[in-house]
Amino acid sequence: AGNDIARMRAALAGYHDALNLWPDSLLAARGLERLAEQLKDRDALITANRALARLVDSSPRRAGHFVRAAQLTAEEPGLLGVAIDLYEQALLEDPDCDAAVLALARGLATEPVRLVDRLGTALERARKSTQIVLLGMEIGKAVLRHFDAGGTSPDPSVGTAAIRRALAVAPEDAAALMLSAKLYSAQRLYSEARDAWQRVVAAARHFEIRV
Repeated sequence: AGNDIARMRAALAGYHDALNLWPDSLLAARGLERLAEQLKDRDALITANRALARLVDSSPRRAGHFVRAAQLTAEEPGLLGVAIDLYEQALLEDPDCDAAVLALARGLATEPVRLVDRLGTALERARKSTQIVLLGMEIGKAVLRHFDAGGTSPDPSVGTAAIRRALAVAPEDAAALMLSAKLYSAQRLYSEARDAWQRVVAAARHFEIRV
């Protein structure tokens, strides 16, 4: 077993050297990833996934490798900022990457301007209805949380616009309707807030009837 581990580590070093010499080698990146998984070598796994995020042939797959690299990087003390950068790259690659949205919502909770900017860019490009709702909700929650804490930017209207986008694809989503009501109230648009609450009640009744 010891000899097998030694051979695997030698092979891993060989793939690592090959990737340094030929950064566009998918074979080297795949080999490094496979052996790093078997050896549980986190640094090598990060290197492999960052390389694969450049080399694989579809946006969702590239985003997946950025997310994996970010998850591993976040486990290292003091590297949360680097991990957040990787999650942002994942969302740029694939605006429908829900894992990146959830990670950014947690990691940038104290930076609402940056969070809303990154999620807003993704919302403009997202295609899946579930992702549009997720993005709209996270933007709305970030804006409202910041407003309730006394912040002035982003303005609540930014959150309202994001929630409207979510409600356009999921008009009976109770959570989105409730959040829209709170955002309207924050802007002192009480008539709109009342209408939103009425829609919440109507959606709840519709759900009860269906059940």
